[in-house]
Amino acid sequence: MNGAELLVGELVRHGVRYIFGVPGDTSIAWYDAMRTQPLVKHVLATDERNAGFMADAFARITNEPGVCEGPSGAGFTYMLPGICEANDNSIPLIALNTDIETFFRGRARLTELDQVSIAAPMTRWSASLDDVRQIPFSVRKAFRIALGPRPGAVHLALPSNVMDSAADGVTASVVRGAPFRLPTTRQRPSDEELEAAARAIEGSRKPVLVVGGGIHLSRGYDALREFAEHIAAPVATSISGKGAIAETHDLALGVVGENGGSEVASKAVAEADLVIFVGTHTGSVVTQKWTVPTQGKGQAIVQIDSNAEEVGRNYCLEVGLVGDARATLDALRARLPKRREMGERERQLRREVTEWRKQESDMQGDGSPSCHPMSIVGLLRDVAPEDALYVADAGTPCPYLAAYLESRTGRHVLIPRGHGGLGWAIPAVVGAHYGLEHIGEAGRKIVAVMGDGSMRMSMNELVTLVDNKINAVIVLMQNDEYGWCKTGEKAGGRSEHLGLDFPPRDYSAIAKAMGMAGESVSDTKSLGKALRKAMKEDGPSFVSVATTPMWKGQPPIIGWRKKLQAGRQSPAAGSCS
Repeated sequence: MNGAELLVGELVRHGVRYIFGVPGDTSIAWYDAMRTQPLVKHVLATDERNAGFMADAFARITNEPGVCEGPSGAGFTYMLPGICEANDNSIPLIALNTDIETFFRGRARLTELDQVSIAAPMTRWSASLDDVRQIPFSVRKAFRIALGPRPGAVHLALPSNVMDSAADGVTASVVRGAPFRLPTTRQRPSDEELEAAARAIEGSRKPVLVVGGGIHLSRGYDALREFAEHIAAPVATSISGKGAIAETHDLALGVVGENGGSEVASKAVAEADLVIFVGTHTGSVVTQKWTVPTQGKGQAIVQIDSNAEEVGRNYCLEVGLVGDARATLDALRARLPKRREMGERERQLRREVTEWRKQESDMQGDGSPSCHPMSIVGLLRDVAPEDALYVADAGTPCPYLAAYLESRTGRHVLIPRGHGGLGWAIPAVVGAHYGLEHIGEAGRKIVAVMGDGSMRMSMNELVTLVDNKINAVIVLMQNDEYGWCKTGEKAGGRSEHLGLDFPPRDYSAIAKAMGMAGESVSDTKSLGKALRKAMKEDGPSFVSVATTPMWKGQPPIIGWRKKLQAGRQSPAAGSCS
């Protein structure tokens, strides 16, 4: 047994069954070890960046660390976007990079880089395994850190001579206990802290919950719903927190914040006398650059997070609670009398949410011969299976799915919000597919939505969907531009643009050349027919939709809408042609 075989064995003992990656010159021993390990499936990506995105999506579905791998040099640098996105979303990920031989360091060996120093700022831990005896201990440590109270990415560099080294005398790990998935522990705040928070909540008249992605890591859905019902508090979410509560629930306000948030949710948070943050970074988007809620306007704030570094980061708190979301919400509910049934305030908010969705639907369309993004989301909602998993890029599709696609409870919508990098959705489909397989839900349809800026960045990965016979529908909102950037510029009063427009392309032809079923459409009738056909395909299918640019409509981006309206007459009511 050599170091590579020892490493693969350690990964298997820690529950790893899927590894996403790309080979290289430094990876020969490592690939031999994966090839001869029957319990591990290696999923070949077209580049290392996409392998990282695959591992990220796998982890979101399973709450287990996604594992990606690649070679030294450019392979390592290509993997960094995936590492960074997962880490800043608190998604457990283990990135493995083979490396040059330790004895060639400092001699201008081809592909030499200081991987550890480069990866350190964007991971929870980065290390090089320079001795075969480090492997068992380092794998154990990697899983503890990736799945810790502050989940995130871990990076391990694997020098090729260590992978080739004999490891017959090295003692392997003995793994016992629970599976390696979040939450590994359910930390709870002290009784004194819980009592203080309970007093603040009991003394409030208009509490509101703002919930982030931490609720998914905790799997605290029932605890959140029961707590909200117990204190009759409306629930708004960040984009990452979408699905924390069913968006059809009487207390659900939907997404709040700059991107995809509604004025109803924003108003409810602004007027609350107590805001309870649960598992959210309290970053610029969900708080509209820290103006909703606004510090010092008589609003008390309680924050719950498993990561102590997040508690109180952006707001002075009435009470800060470091603990698992489910355990903390359950402990708080036990200390509070049932407040009352839903009152007129809560019923009024629900009516406003319903009316807002109707008004938004009535405003769609601008008379152009293309489909409005809201129409596309509406058709997807109508024709996709009820249990479909939606994966979207952070550009044009993001605010529309956030605002108008009503999610059931759970992770049913995946959107990268750590850095919002484009090109995430197609590789994320691959990771989500194997994540669903891993948890026993392999039959679910995956629906991916992206703009053509994202398509140009990752369309090479369409071949991976074909090669792996992945049951997914790829929907391209094609407006032949970087729509987010152009909308921002037009909202700022600019009429001339550089580098934002593309020559038209027949992307469905590209998809068909990759081996997929593909179709291009430009009206709602044709789109509905194409989507119904695509949903019946056993393998991957592709639908390109001529889409109204964001700046021609009224995108659900607080701050842009009024600026866009000021620069033109309001768009005509109606649907796309």
